[in-house]
Amino acid sequence: LFRSWLVLEGIQDPMNVGAILRTAYFLGVDKVVMSQANSCPLTPVVSKASAGVMELMEVFGTSNLSGFLEAQVEKGWQVVGTVGKTEAPDHAPVIPASEFQWTRRTVLVLCRSYEHT
Repeated sequence: LFRSWLVLEGIQDPMNVGAILRTAYFLGVDKVVMSQANSCPLTPVVSKASAGVMELMEVFGTSNLSGFLEAQVEKGWQVVGTVGKTEAPDHAPVIPASEFQWTRRTVLVLCRSYEHT
Protein backbone atom coordinates (compact mmCIF):
# COMPACT_ATOMS: atom_id res chain seq x y z
CA LEU A 1 0.00 0.00 0.00
CA PHE A 2 1.06 3.55 -0.70
CA ARG A 3 1.02 6.19 2.02
CA SER A 4 -1.52 8.97 1.78
CA TRP A 5 -1.75 12.34 3.46
CA LEU A 6 -4.71 14.69 3.37
CA VAL A 7 -4.24 18.46 3.16
CA LEU A 8 -7.09 20.76 4.19
CA GLU A 9 -7.16 24.41 3.18
CA GLY A 10 -9.96 26.83 3.87
CA ILE A 11 -12.26 24.35 5.61
CA GLN A 12 -13.70 26.62 8.30
CA ASP A 13 -16.74 24.81 9.65
CA PRO A 14 -15.74 22.69 12.69
CA MET A 15 -18.44 20.10 11.97
CA ASN A 16 -17.07 19.65 8.44
CA VAL A 17 -13.49 19.36 9.70
CA GLY A 18 -14.60 16.70 12.19
CA ALA A 19 -16.49 14.77 9.53
CA ILE A 20 -13.49 14.94 7.18
CA LEU A 21 -11.15 13.66 9.91
CA ARG A 22 -13.54 10.82 10.74
CA THR A 23 -13.79 9.81 7.08
CA ALA A 24 -10.03 10.13 6.50
CA TYR A 25 -9.35 7.84 9.45
CA PHE A 26 -11.83 5.27 8.15
CA LEU A 27 -10.23 5.38 4.69
CA GLY A 28 -6.72 4.87 6.09
CA VAL A 29 -5.19 8.31 5.61
CA ASP A 30 -1.83 8.41 7.40
CA LYS A 31 -1.64 12.12 8.32
CA VAL A 32 -3.63 15.32 7.95
CA VAL A 33 -2.05 18.72 7.34
CA MET A 34 -4.12 21.89 7.71
CA SER A 35 -3.41 25.44 6.60
CA GLN A 36 -3.17 27.49 9.80
CA ALA A 37 -4.25 30.74 8.17
CA ASN A 38 -7.48 29.70 6.49
CA SER A 39 -8.77 26.64 8.33
CA CYS A 40 -10.80 25.96 11.44
CA PRO A 41 -8.64 25.40 14.53
CA LEU A 42 -8.79 22.04 16.29
CA THR A 43 -11.36 22.58 19.03
CA PRO A 44 -13.58 20.42 21.26
CA VAL A 45 -16.34 20.87 18.64
CA VAL A 46 -14.07 19.37 15.96
CA SER A 47 -13.18 16.51 18.31
CA LYS A 48 -16.83 15.74 19.00
CA ALA A 49 -17.73 15.92 15.29
CA SER A 50 -14.81 13.58 14.54
CA ALA A 51 -16.15 11.06 17.10
CA GLY A 52 -12.79 11.28 18.88
CA VAL A 53 -10.70 10.57 15.79
CA MET A 54 -8.95 13.94 16.19
CA GLU A 55 -7.13 12.43 19.18
CA LEU A 56 -6.10 9.31 17.24
CA MET A 57 -4.78 10.83 14.01
CA GLU A 58 -1.66 12.85 13.43
CA VAL A 59 -2.97 16.32 12.50
CA PHE A 60 -0.43 19.03 11.73
CA GLY A 61 -0.68 22.70 10.88
CA THR A 62 1.42 24.68 8.43
CA SER A 63 1.76 28.38 7.82
CA ASN A 64 3.27 27.74 4.37
CA LEU A 65 1.01 25.34 2.51
CA SER A 66 2.55 25.89 -0.92
CA GLY A 67 6.04 25.34 0.51
CA PHE A 68 4.86 22.14 2.20
CA LEU A 69 3.39 20.82 -1.05
CA GLU A 70 6.51 21.74 -3.03
CA ALA A 71 8.67 19.90 -0.48
CA GLN A 72 6.52 16.78 -0.80
CA VAL A 73 6.80 16.86 -4.61
CA GLU A 74 10.60 17.13 -4.27
CA LYS A 75 10.48 14.00 -2.09
CA GLY A 76 8.69 12.07 -4.84
CA TRP A 77 5.09 12.40 -3.65
CA GLN A 78 2.32 13.15 -6.08
CA VAL A 79 -0.01 16.00 -5.16
CA VAL A 80 -3.62 15.54 -6.23
CA GLY A 81 -6.51 17.97 -5.96
CA THR A 82 -9.94 18.40 -7.41
CA VAL A 83 -11.38 20.98 -9.76
CA GLY A 84 -14.96 21.90 -10.49
CA LYS A 85 -14.35 22.74 -14.14
CA THR A 86 -13.83 20.50 -17.11
CA GLU A 87 -11.23 22.77 -18.72
CA ALA A 88 -7.65 22.03 -17.74
CA PRO A 89 -5.78 24.88 -16.06
CA ASP A 90 -2.54 25.86 -17.77
CA HIS A 91 -0.34 24.60 -14.92
CA ALA A 92 -1.86 21.19 -14.14
CA PRO A 93 -3.29 18.20 -15.99
CA VAL A 94 -6.93 17.33 -15.41
CA ILE A 95 -8.13 13.73 -15.64
CA PRO A 96 -11.40 12.08 -14.62
CA ALA A 97 -11.27 10.56 -11.14
CA SER A 98 -12.04 7.14 -12.62
CA GLU A 99 -8.73 7.27 -14.52
CA PHE A 100 -6.55 8.21 -11.54
CA GLN A 101 -3.89 5.61 -10.72
CA TRP A 102 -2.67 5.43 -7.11
CA THR A 103 0.89 4.50 -8.01
CA ARG A 104 2.98 6.23 -5.33
CA ARG A 105 2.80 8.21 -2.10
CA THR A 106 0.04 10.77 -2.50
CA VAL A 107 -1.01 14.05 -0.93
CA LEU A 108 -4.71 14.75 -1.55
CA VAL A 109 -5.62 18.42 -1.27
CA LEU A 110 -9.17 19.43 -0.28
CA CYS A 111 -9.99 23.11 -0.39
CA ARG A 112 -12.98 25.28 0.16
CA SER A 113 -14.66 26.18 -3.09
CA TYR A 114 -13.81 29.71 -4.19
CA GLU A 115 -15.74 31.83 -6.64
CA HIS A 116 -13.42 33.50 -9.16
CA THR A 117 -14.76 36.53 -11.00
